[in-house]
Amino acid sequence: MKNTTKKIVICTATAISMVSVFAGCGKKAEINLADYVDYKFSGYDNDGYVEYSFDYDGLFDDLDNLKVEYDDGDLKKYIKINAGNTDDLSNGDSVEFDWDISKRLEENVKATFVYADFEVEVEGLKEREQFDPFDYITVEFSGITGEGYAEINTDKVDSSPVSDIWFEFAGAYGSLRNGDVVSVRACALYDLEEYCYDEGYILTSDLKEYTVSGLDEFASSMDQIPDDLLNEMKSQGEDTFYSRLDDSAKGTIDSVEYVGCYFLTAKDGIERDYNTKENYIYMVYEVKATNHLKSLTYYYYVGFSDIIAFNDGRVEIRDIFDVEYPYGDYFYGDRIVCEGSSVLENYYIYVGYEDIDTLYASAVRTYSENYNIEKDF
Repeated sequence: MKNTTKKIVICTATAISMVSVFAGCGKKAEINLADYVDYKFSGYDNDGYVEYSFDYDGLFDDLDNLKVEYDDGDLKKYIKINAGNTDDLSNGDSVEFDWDISKRLEENVKATFVYADFEVEVEGLKEREQFDPFDYITVEFSGITGEGYAEINTDKVDSSPVSDIWFEFAGAYGSLRNGDVVSVRACALYDLEEYCYDEGYILTSDLKEYTVSGLDEFASSMDQIPDDLLNEMKSQGEDTFYSRLDDSAKGTIDSVEYVGCYFLTAKDGIERDYNTKENYIYMVYEVKATNHLKSLTYYYYVGFSDIIAFNDGRVEIRDIFDVEYPYGDYFYGDRIVCEGSSVLENYYIYVGYEDIDTLYASAVRTYSENYNIEKDF
C-alpha cells in the first residue's frame, strides 16, 4: 500500500532566521501554523482516507529557538485543526482543513500567528487490482467418459494474494462424460466480493465453468479393437460355449468356429442409468454337431461389453469374464416323441439359432433403437 505523507511548508529556514532577527530587534516572531500540519493519504482509490496531525513539538522547538515565551498546555488548547471529508476518497478529490484558533492564543504567546483555511488534493492512492481466484486452482478430470469424476487441485492456493478462500463444486462432479460442464464456486466466511474488496482487490467472478475433457473413451468402432484383444475374445467365447453346453445336448460337438461379430455403440442422447453399457460386441460362432439322428449346424454367440480405448493407446475389456450368451427360449434342437406326446429318451437340445439372421433378429436387433450396429462378417 502506498502512503502519501506531506507537510505544508510555507515558512522556510531563511524566513525563520529573518523572524529571529526581527524578534531580536523587538518585533514579534511571525509563525505560520500551516507549516506544522502533517497529513497522509492511505488506502485505495475510491476508498482512501486521510490521517492528519498538528506538530506541536515542532512548534515548541521553533518557539524556543525564537526565545518566545509560551505555556505548553495553553498551545495545545488554543490551536486545533479539523479536516472535512476524511473517508471514501479518490485521487483528485480535495480535502479541506479548517482552523479552530482561540483568541487567547496571542494573548498568552508573544508571537504573531498566521493561519488560513486551506485544501489539498488527494493523490497517490493505489488502484485496486482485478482478482480472479480461479487463477490459483486447476480442475482435473479422471476416469472413463460416462463414469468420469472431477477433482479440484488447490496446490497453488497458498500463492494467492487473498487468503482464506476455499472452493467447492456447484453441482454434479461425478458420472461425467467428455463435453460435460462442471461448475466450481469460490467461497469465503462472508460475502466474497466484499471480502476481496476489503483486501484491496476487485473480484472478477465467484463461479467458473469447466468443460470435461481428457477422459478415456469407450471404443466406438471395430477398427479400434486390436487383433490380440479380438483373439482373446474369440478364445474366451469358445470356453464360454463349452462351459454352458447343456447335458441334454447328447452327441458330439464336431467344431466351434468364429465367423464374425456385431459391434454396438450407444447413440448420442440415449437415457442412461447404472446398467447402461456404452458398447457391446457379439462374437458369433458356427457350431457343427452330430447325434445318432443326424448332423446339424447352428449358431451361437458370446457377448462382451464395455471395451475401453484408453488415451495411452491401450484397448481393454472391463471384465472379459462378464459375458452374455443364449439361454431360455432361444434354442435349436430335435425332439423325438411318440403317440400321446410322451418324450422318449432320444431327446436333444442345442441352445442357439438355426441361422445368423435368426440370431441377429433375436439377440441384436432389439438394441437398434439405442445403439448403432456395425457388422463384421
